Amino acid sequence: MQNNWKKWVTLILCGVAGSAIYKLPYLRETYYEAMQQATGASNAQLGFLMTAYGLVNFLLYLPGGWAADRFSARKLMTFSLVSTGISGFYYATFPSYMMIVLLHALWAITTVFTFWAVCVRIIRTLGESAEQGRLYGYWFLGKGLTSIVLGFLSVPLFAKFGAGVEGLRATIIFYSVVTILTGVLAWFVFEDEAKSGDKSNFRLADMAFVLKMPTMWLAGTVTFCMWSIYIGFGMVTPYLTQVFHMSGAEVAVASVIRAYVLFALGG
Repeated sequence: MQNNWKKWVTLILCGVAGSAIYKLPYLRETYYEAMQQATGASNAQLGFLMTAYGLVNFLLYLPGGWAADRFSARKLMTFSLVSTGISGFYYATFPSYMMIVLLHALWAITTVFTFWAVCVRIIRTLGESAEQGRLYGYWFLGKGLTSIVLGFLSVPLFAKFGAGVEGLRATIIFYSVVTILTGVLAWFVFEDEAKSGDKSNFRLADMAFVLKMPTMWLAGTVTFCMWSIYIGFGMVTPYLTQVFHMSGAEVAVASVIRAYVLFALGG
């Protein structure tokens, strides 16, 4: 158990990291029309970006849990954040569509395989079992507040550079810099743990045991429904543009409120 100040600094940084690292993969939720302008992608092609990202995510969640138990949390967190941020600079050049698809597949590795499970693991170690709900609630609050701040900083930046291709480029660079800086902070805040007798001894028999637990299927069903709704809300962005004829900056503000303000309140 960590002392109180270290516990809260760690939790705050997990909240910042959990927000910053997902800004690039989910960029279309806020800047849909600008992404179409910058990449020349159709609606179906933009949708396929999330298909590629989601498919690789699906394949990597289980091995990501194994990696979180086996390797240094400090190194995994730093690698995930810095590599995601660096790849964002390449994204800002708006390469070919195929390269953008590959970038989303790469982000599935850096945001899920080497990041998600280890972030959950870090938070779990911050308190006793009776504190877990409160800790994860604070984590989601921190993610939401960070997203609100980043969102409302990126919108005027986006508008300043023309609310189009150049505005999107500036926004991507901004998110990339924030993600890298968060990774640098992670290196100094998180600590390496002794792994001598605590290495993951993963066995297929353990998975079979878990699959027989009714609570696991209930949790999975709830998670599936929640993410189905969340991903569906991403289509509100082009709807506001194409049906309500709102400007790119106005839609970005509405998207920040929808995706982040309410997210923080929920946490």
